Amino acid sequence: MTRLLFLFLALLPFFQTFASESVVIRVAGLPSAASTNPADIAEYRILQAFKKKYPHIEVRPAVGLQIEGLGEEITPLMMIAGGISPDVLYVNFRKIDSYVRQGFLYPLDTFIAEEEARDPDWLEKRVRPQVEPVIRRVGPDGSNHIYAIPIQYAVMGLYYNRTLFRRAGLPMRAPKDWDELIEFSKKIMALDSKYYGLFLNTGQHAAWNLMNFLWSSGAQAVEEVSPNEWRAVFNTEEAITAFEFYYRLAEAEKLAVRGAMKQMINSGEMRNVGMQFSYIGSTISLDPNIWGFGAVPAGPTGIRGSEINARMMGIFSGVKDPRKRRAAWDLINFLSSDEVQKIRTDTLIEMGLVNQINPVDLRKYGYQSFLGLAEEGLEEEIIKATEAAQPEPYGKNCNLVYIELTYPLDQILLSPIVAQAWKRGNRKGVRQEMARILDESVKKTNERMLGVVPPKSMHMRRLVAWALVFGLLVGFGFVGKEMLRTFSEVGKATTRVRGIQKYYAWGLLLIPILLTLTWQYIPLVRGAGMALLDYQLILKSTFVGIDNFANVLFDARFWNSMGATLHFALWFLTVGFATPILLAFLLHLTPRHRLIFRTIYYLPALLSGAALFVLWKQFLSADGLINHMLGMIGISVTRSWSEDPMLAMLSCVLPAVWAGAGPGCLIYLAALKTIPEEQFEAAEIDGAGFWRKTQNIIIPGLKPLIIINFIGAVTAAFQSSQNVLIMTGGGPNGATEVAALRIFYEAFMFLNFGPATAMAWILGAMLIGFTLIQLRRLSQMEFRSAGK
Repeated sequence: MTRLLFLFLALLPFFQTFASESVVIRVAGLPSAASTNPADIAEYRILQAFKKKYPHIEVRPAVGLQIEGLGEEITPLMMIAGGISPDVLYVNFRKIDSYVRQGFLYPLDTFIAEEEARDPDWLEKRVRPQVEPVIRRVGPDGSNHIYAIPIQYAVMGLYYNRTLFRRAGLPMRAPKDWDELIEFSKKIMALDSKYYGLFLNTGQHAAWNLMNFLWSSGAQAVEEVSPNEWRAVFNTEEAITAFEFYYRLAEAEKLAVRGAMKQMINSGEMRNVGMQFSYIGSTISLDPNIWGFGAVPAGPTGIRGSEINARMMGIFSGVKDPRKRRAAWDLINFLSSDEVQKIRTDTLIEMGLVNQINPVDLRKYGYQSFLGLAEEGLEEEIIKATEAAQPEPYGKNCNLVYIELTYPLDQILLSPIVAQAWKRGNRKGVRQEMARILDESVKKTNERMLGVVPPKSMHMRRLVAWALVFGLLVGFGFVGKEMLRTFSEVGKATTRVRGIQKYYAWGLLLIPILLTLTWQYIPLVRGAGMALLDYQLILKSTFVGIDNFANVLFDARFWNSMGATLHFALWFLTVGFATPILLAFLLHLTPRHRLIFRTIYYLPALLSGAALFVLWKQFLSADGLINHMLGMIGISVTRSWSEDPMLAMLSCVLPAVWAGAGPGCLIYLAALKTIPEEQFEAAEIDGAGFWRKTQNIIIPGLKPLIIINFIGAVTAAFQSSQNVLIMTGGGPNGATEVAALRIFYEAFMFLNFGPATAMAWILGAMLIGFTLIQLRRLSQMEFRSAGK
């Protein structure tokens, strides 16, 4: 034992040295060892190869909140805001400018200089020429730095459905230009009414597919007019041509079907689509047995609007430990190397998936003998697409670019003026109306996304904002005074608690008071200051005074969201609020089987919120159950409810009413039991019908409960956003983007915490007056037990 003890003490310094050299880095999206997906298996082998090469580095998963449809957009930003950011960040082209401006990324120049000292061509080998302007940015210090390294490239192309092309007698290739795209689509649709020529995405980022048409027409979404200064330019004649062609496909001739990709795949409807835009990277993203790949069709100018993109990695600036930064760089350097791409290629070949590998990689990594198994001409199409490819928009705040482009796109698709001009064959009228919409949208995009506001306009906005803030302060003071006066008078009228009971009462109240202060009022007071700051998570926040309120007050999208909130509240407070009361009364009058009916009505409340809304989203889709039922009675609805501006808000309310009517009904049913049965009997003897009973017995008996619930319902209606987020995401054209959802996007998707806080204060000010009126009425009521 003595010898073992001396041996342990002798080796202890070595164990300590080994432990001190070990470093942990957190990375999002790590592969699972249990996955059977070939791509995941390849990624897991890559991770194992890294661990073997760098045994002192431990890579751990970083997991954040996932939101359906917005995971890649919002999850990393919410992790950064919550203080749980990964040490290595995945960055896309659209977000890199915002990440750099916010100070999220650490400059990689020192590490790159070390690599170039060993290999002068290191950067040239890793970064393609089109992508270098994306990663080389002006940082917060005013100097140019490289902030991210691409680890996986992909290029956009047009995939075609082999089965439908064969049935339509079309050549086994993608269309060469727009004319052929129209021709091929028509031939596919001629096969059967259930087939569509082309698939186009919907939702907040519907304009993602529009970008290919913009580039093919010779237009751009945004343009750098001077170093680090950008302007929206999607109102040129070339851009109008792109929007016009999209309109022809999606609306005028109905050659394309618009929908949610994931929903289309899950329902099996994608097999009825002839063509779709998607990427090809190290692997073919769609099943090569079903889908062939071709370069994006050329537009009228002969340009092919291909997009080059890449998954990029950077180091989070919050990593202060030099060893951890070095470990993060070692991971980025390794993942961007040819060694990693060869592991991917080797793994897929080993698993017999040669036809899913990019033939360019087969040639590069020594598998020329397998090139015969690839689709004929595929390598040439990929090279053609890559050579013409442009990077996805990467300028200032370009994480918003698809949202900004989707607004005018939806306006054009839904415009009756455009539709009438198209039917009359008035192409000039079509283009004039599109030009008007795009001119207005470009002006708004320059203001909202790029922050271009003339000084005179800003001065006027500040004056209006000061008037509003002064009014808010006066209003809050008046409301506070009235609430104190109202409830002080109520308190005087009640029996005073004396002796030790007073201390018991305060003891019982102490915990809820402390919890309310901790989680409600202290954050409210601390957060109030954010409305006066250009609040930054990493960099130093700067005082902007009244500017956040000034910009919010003149933000058309905010007032549009307030209008959408009132629209939602109207539906919610009529259909949603009245339904449980009516249902409770009907159940109260039901002579038998009451328990069965109560159970049936309560069952929907047992479903989880997300599952409930996803289920209803399927019901209300273009080919969903509800539209089929309406068609059976002669009412034709061709669009999904979430895409129709007249029905979208109702589609958000219906699931909530369906699920919430049962629990609300039971509460009102219990309250009805407190009304003496003799009153109903006397009313029947007097010959009172349903409406007289309701007016003279039910409403007076339920009045206190209705008022209490009405206060909560109004507040919930103005703060609700979950169902809208899932059902429509705020679309179409902002028709359902309620204020709470607008605030959520502004804060956690765009990281504009100052403007988001200003919006929240304005919304709160609108609610507090209403709440005071209701509370004053409530304070005048007298509550009695059911037995008295």
